[in-house]
Amino acid sequence: MIRRFRDYFHSWITPRPHGDTKLLTKIRSYLSTVYNESYGPGVADIETAMFTIINIHFTYDLSARNISEGILDGIDTRIKLSAKDCALLGQHAAVTKFYTVAFEWLEHALNLVKNNLTADSDNITYEDLYDALLTAEISHDEDALKPEWEQDPKFFTEPIGQGLDQLGSPTQRTSKKSLQYKESENKNYSLSRFSGICNGRFHQTNSEVSKLFCWLEREIHPIYKIGPVKAEFISIHEGVEVVHYHDVIDDAVITSLTNLTHVGFKRFPYNALTRSYLQRQSTTMTVRESDAPRNLLQLAQRLTGLKAKNVPYQDRMVVSVYTPGGYFGERLEKTRGTLASFMFHLSDVERGGDTVFLNSGAKAVSKKGSVIFWYNRYSSGRLNKLARYGDCPVIFGVKWTAFWLAPHDQQNHLQCHLEPLRSPEVLVNGKSKYLESQYNINHLGPGVLSRPERNI
Repeated sequence: MIRRFRDYFHSWITPRPHGDTKLLTKIRSYLSTVYNESYGPGVADIETAMFTIINIHFTYDLSARNISEGILDGIDTRIKLSAKDCALLGQHAAVTKFYTVAFEWLEHALNLVKNNLTADSDNITYEDLYDALLTAEISHDEDALKPEWEQDPKFFTEPIGQGLDQLGSPTQRTSKKSLQYKESENKNYSLSRFSGICNGRFHQTNSEVSKLFCWLEREIHPIYKIGPVKAEFISIHEGVEVVHYHDVIDDAVITSLTNLTHVGFKRFPYNALTRSYLQRQSTTMTVRESDAPRNLLQLAQRLTGLKAKNVPYQDRMVVSVYTPGGYFGERLEKTRGTLASFMFHLSDVERGGDTVFLNSGAKAVSKKGSVIFWYNRYSSGRLNKLARYGDCPVIFGVKWTAFWLAPHDQQNHLQCHLEPLRSPEVLVNGKSKYLESQYNINHLGPGVLSRPERNI
């Protein structure tokens, strides 16, 4: 749509080589007063939009044909793509090394042209697409030999071959996409692990899910004796405990924070997306010295007992906005002097945008007014490499979050473990969940609600 608008509008504001009629001159004069082409959308906007579609396609393992027909993750958007749109997506996917996606788009565009299912404005031929496919094929086979792309899930498992007839059918190529579906401890599979959890292909085991439960927290702070907080373990896995606290952020605080950050956002530019393995597409702003972030910090302290006193910039909070396609790839919080992470959800998300934890396979849905909490370091202060997490691409809606890192040097009240590689435990109503028999929740009292039933 951005490309169509730009192409269509450009044709109206560009003078014609053989002169204009008086009517066209008047129209062009009027348009110049209401719209300046330099304001966009420009090439960068088009490329960002294309990357958004490509990334959603890859992460959620969708179909190019369905997307082109307006069906996105089962929802009819009523926005259809032409053969030229599909061709541009395929060519851009090849440039950004999403080869498994690139061939699907280029072949779909080829089929549209071959079957005369094109629009008059497409201006694209069968020969053009044939050449684009061969170019992508050569690039894939050359890049696949480079060490930096070895075993990358965006590539096929083997060279595609020579000639269009060697590409095989879509069914045959699916088996060559096995890197995208493979689970491994090898670092090269982090992207497949991330996308696999986002789309539900990878998840926690039945044994891990059986240990999870939710409860009403009453003891961590006196205020909760009157109005307990609903808390839920979404991960208890190899020292990485992740808790989701529900309905704890007041709407007034959310409104105050979002209004505060509407001005001054920093947009992560498109050209930064392919320079690093740590990929991000969002708009962010650091907020400090105002009531809204302080209110959230007080909430974090009440929920967990962690301190936030006498620390430089202790009230600093990063607010991020993820529009459709927005995401933040898998990462570790390596900031020195920090112990735990808080992610405050300031909005609901219609589809996508979940926060996932790569080691456990846990997934937290973005729910307005809720908070996700986990320790990113052991009690010794050493980085917990099992605490990798990421934010899946938003498909529909807008995701607002506020993020804060709790400082390590203010937590001397926490239990000191004899085991250096053990995270501080999240207590349930002031009691350890490991007492008596492991994960026996009966001793935790009436505040425990249940173990959630989950479909695996």
